[in-house]
Amino acid sequence: MLSKAGFNALSVENNHSLDLGENGKQNTINTLEKSNITALAYDNSPQFFKIRGLTLAIVAINLIPGSDNKCQKVLP
Repeated sequence: MLSKAGFNALSVENNHSLDLGENGKQNTINTLEKSNITALAYDNSPQFFKIRGLTLAIVAINLIPGSDNKCQKVLP
């Protein structure tokens, strides 16, 4: 449905991204990619998109701890 609605990319980094652990997050990424939607995650960001002649950079980051009380480590 997201692909049919015109989405080409979505961030998987948000306050619920680790609710089901790393496996749940990876399943979401795999499902998006099967639908030809770029899954923006901390590990593959920034991503650059050209839209109507403009280059847009998107950084995906999440500092909210998951159910295991872990969050991403960000370099200073």
